[in-house]
Amino acid sequence: MPDLSQGILKNVIHELKRSESLKVLPLFKEPHLSLVIPSIAECNTPGRIWVDDPISPRTAFIWNMAHSFYLVGSPDDEGYNSAVEGLMHEQIIPEARKRELYIFKLYGSLEVWQAILKSFLFKKIERKARRFYAFKRRGVDGPRGEIPYGFAMKRIDARFFRDYNLKYSNGLVDELSSSWDSLDDYLQRGFGFALVHGEEVACWCAAEDVSKNKCGIGIETIPKYQRRGFATLTACTFVDHCASNGIAPHWDCWDDNIGSIRVAEKVGFEQVEKYDVLFGSLS
Repeated sequence: MPDLSQGILKNVIHELKRSESLKVLPLFKEPHLSLVIPSIAECNTPGRIWVDDPISPRTAFIWNMAHSFYLVGSPDDEGYNSAVEGLMHEQIIPEARKRELYIFKLYGSLEVWQAILKSFLFKKIERKARRFYAFKRRGVDGPRGEIPYGFAMKRIDARFFRDYNLKYSNGLVDELSSSWDSLDDYLQRGFGFALVHGEEVACWCAAEDVSKNKCGIGIETIPKYQRRGFATLTACTFVDHCASNGIAPHWDCWDDNIGSIRVAEKVGFEQVEKYDVLFGSLS
């Protein structure tokens, strides 16, 4: 196993600073891959990037410090492939286990990478389809006047966490902290909305992979509040905010998540592409 800590492969694999991450943007050609790089470059999304050439990268491997890997570029550089394998075993897997991260998605050009990926990344692996949507139009009337009695739509900001002692907010904090460098970073540069019922968060929708003119969406409804249209209400508020601020939101979900697909299309998102990821646990 190559010992990366001693720098044996320092001329084979190079880690970029986040400020340099736009160098790899041309390698991320598919629409569903285009959100993460600008967001990493603007320090809105955590990420570490390793490339074959720090000046003109042909291949890039990215970890978002949570549950996603990205591998794009040319698969025929055996030295770089060996370096990525060493990187996984020497640095990433120990760090992931320390942070109790075990299940991952891997994005990239799977047709050309799949044989290599199966050999060293996952012990349990399956190929699963996802859908990527872009917002095109408002598909339903705004949520104002539709929020049920006893519920309120609140902006997820510093006041939200300071003034309201809400149940089910721990999961929201965990999600925001994994999508951003920290909760404080989200509070400074992110935005989102939550539908609140008394002292409980019923549903929330927040920005992730944010750059100056686009973002991804993280959305969740607490199980006891599902099947009541609350995800649609909250997503409508979110996309209205995006439209008012010149931000193009995007929606990404599993192909078999019928509920998420229905909400996306009802709110006004249209499918841009369907793609596969490798999904599994680390070896």
